[in-house]
Parts: sequence; structure tokens; C-alpha cells
Amino acid sequence: MTRDLHAFFSGTEIAPGARLRLTAEETSGLRPDLHTLTVFGLEEVDLYSLFSGIEVQVVSDSRILASGAAVDFARRMEDGQSVVDVTFSPGLALWEAPISLSLPAGETVSSSMAAVLEATGLNIPLASFTAEDLTISRPQAFFGRAAEALENLAASVSGLLSLSSAGVSVSSDTTPSLVLEEDDLTSAPRRAGGNLLLCCPVAPWSVGNVLKYTWSGIERRGRILSSLIEADSETGPWSAMVELEQII
Repeated sequence: MTRDLHAFFSGTEIAPGARLRLTAEETSGLRPDLHTLTVFGLEEVDLYSLFSGIEVQVVSDSRILASGAAVDFARRMEDGQSVVDVTFSPGLALWEAPISLSLPAGETVSSSMAAVLEATGLNIPLASFTAEDLTISRPQAFFGRAAEALENLAASVSGLLSLSSAGVSVSSDTTPSLVLEEDDLTSAPRRAGGNLLLCCPVAPWSVGNVLKYTWSGIERRGRILSSLIEADSETGPWSAMVELEQII
């Protein structure tokens, strides 16, 4: 098994070849998820680059596993080497963003959400919208937190709201966009309340996407409600856990 893991700060790779460890959980809604990147054995010169970084991006096999704005840095010593823990979040800026916006009657839910996102000035797009796109017959006024406005709009069409590196998504589609073969699963699906947990390869598993998988020769599908990636470029864990709301 090849463990390919790279960290970038504001587009510049940090400590190529160093041991990296990522813990990244993605959940539905816009409450900020906090990810942790641990970088082992940094040289002093690398630390200056690290602390000047703003946007964090962790990549495996040219795929973005996690990204977001740096929130906190903590340096410590472990077995005689410098270790830095970086906490970053993809949604903190949106969670804290205020807006003051009025929209005329006749806007759709998707166009209203796109307008709210534009009003934040954060350049976060409405990446996808697969719920029923209702037309709003009355004028709208938004004042306060943009996240609350987006949550209310998504709830009005019973859509699952999520934020990823691509932007904000609202999903109620049942068409699979991701496929897992039986050999891809490292263990049998497990029940967690009314949902299922799948042990999957390390890859981006974005909330809201519909995943089709096969186990014991039976094909099923479900909507991703949350995901957890634990990836260590050397000897630690290298796995992803996906929580599914079963559709079939």
C-alpha cells in the first residue's frame, strides 16, 4: 500500500518527505468542522513558512482530502524532534460571516442561496443543488449570520446542506455519484443507529453525495452524512469511515 500524503500552505508544499498525519471529519450542516494536520521533524526554516501560511490543503494521489483556513498552531517535542499540530477549518469564515441582503419576489431557493453566498464576499460558490428548486413568491430580507440564512433556505426544500472544498451543496438526489466495489471495503458494513458505517479507502468522501456499494453480492446505496479520514504517511492509521443514510 502506497501512502501518498502532501501538505500545502497557501499553495506551497510544506516539508516534502516529512511524516504527516491527518485527522479530518466532515459533517452535514455549516457548523465548522475542525481538522488536524500533524507535521513531524520540521526544520526551523520550514517553521517560518508554516506559520506564514493561511490556507491549508492536504492532498493524496492528486485528490484534496481536506482543506481550510488555519485556526491554530501548537509546537511540541516528541522523541527529540519538532512536531507541529495545525488545526484548520473549511467553514469557520462562512460560519462567522454577517450579511445584510434584500431579494425581490420570484427568486428560486438556489438563486437565493447563491446571492447569500455572494453577499459574504468569501468567494464560496453554490457548488451543487439537487433538491426541488422552489420559487419564493414573496420578497426576502436577510440580516445577521449568512450560515443561518443558508440553513433556513436548505430546510425549506428538505435538502441536506454541506460544505466542501468545492463550495456549498444542497442534496436530495438519489442518483449515485460514487461507487465502491466489494473489494474496496475493508470490513462488513456496520449498523450505527439507523445508519450504516463503511470502512473505505482514503479518499474524499463528501457529505451529501450518494454512494453505491456492493457487499455479499448485494448492491445498495446511501447518502453520505459524515466521513472521518485518519491518514498517517508512515506507520499510523490509513483509513476512512463513512456514515450512510441508506436509500435502498
